[in-house]
Amino acid sequence: MTSQSNALHDALTAFARLAVDHGLPWLLIGGNAVVHYGVPRFTRDVDMFIPEDFRESWRELIEASGYRCIQSSDAFLQFDSLSPMKPPLDVMVVDQSTWERMDEASSVADFGEPEHSGGVRVAFDCA
Repeated sequence: MTSQSNALHDALTAFARLAVDHGLPWLLIGGNAVVHYGVPRFTRDVDMFIPEDFRESWRELIEASGYRCIQSSDAFLQFDSLSPMKPPLDVMVVDQSTWERMDEASSVADFGEPEHSGGVRVAFDCA
């Protein structure tokens, strides 16, 4: 496993822990979600999907975890890490009805730390 893939794995488990510890919903999307479904894909960032009611809670938590917001709109947050060992993070923010549809269609993936994460919920169940 390369240091980049270790950094991604570490970031995924860290976000899963934060979500559980703070009661914040999220779904994994993007390249890491595609890899979970067995499609090889190179990716250097983590992509998240969150409901709009939790936007500020997630933003504060992400910034407290060593990230700085470099782009912000109602529907999107983009973060760079203050550490070269952490991957960038993109967060899509959606309304409640979109969240409910995506959450319902998601599946649980074990990224190695189920005691902290209960598995990471991954969007776009292709099975």
